[in-house]
Amino acid sequence: EAPLSTDQAKNFSNSSYSPPESIQAPVPHREWGGKVNQSGYPPYSIQINLKHCSPGQVCGSVNYPEFQCSGKLTSLGVANGAYRLRENINKGLDRCIAESEIALRQIEGSSWGATILVGDQPYAEVSLKKTR
Repeated sequence: EAPLSTDQAKNFSNSSYSPPESIQAPVPHREWGGKVNQSGYPPYSIQINLKHCSPGQVCGSVNYPEFQCSGKLTSLGVANGAYRLRENINKGLDRCIAESEIALRQIEGSSWGATILVGDQPYAEVSLKKTR
C-alpha cells in the first residue's frame, strides 16, 4: 500500500507551493539510511545520497526500497536550522507522492532527523544515520 492516499496526493498536487525563505548554504555531502515514521503505516526505509551543492541545484537522490520509489533532491537552502530539499520522485509515481520537501537537521553526532512536508504540512518524521 502506498504511503499517500489519493485525496492527499490530489490536495498536494493542487496546492500552490512556495519554498521557505532561505539563506545561501551548501548541502552537506553525505549518505544516509534510516526509517520513515508516518501515521497509519509501519516504519519504512529511506536512503538519501547528497553531494555539496547550492540552492537551486540538484544535489542528490532519494530511495524508498519497500515501495520501489526513487527520485532526485534539489537544494532549497537553509531555513530555521534545517537543510531544505525538494524531493521529486520519478520512479514509482503510482506508489509514492510525486513532490515533497525534506527538512534535514543534525540531532547529535552522526544522527540526523528530517521532516517530510507535503505542501507546508508535516507528513512524516525520519530518523537517519550517516552510512558514509
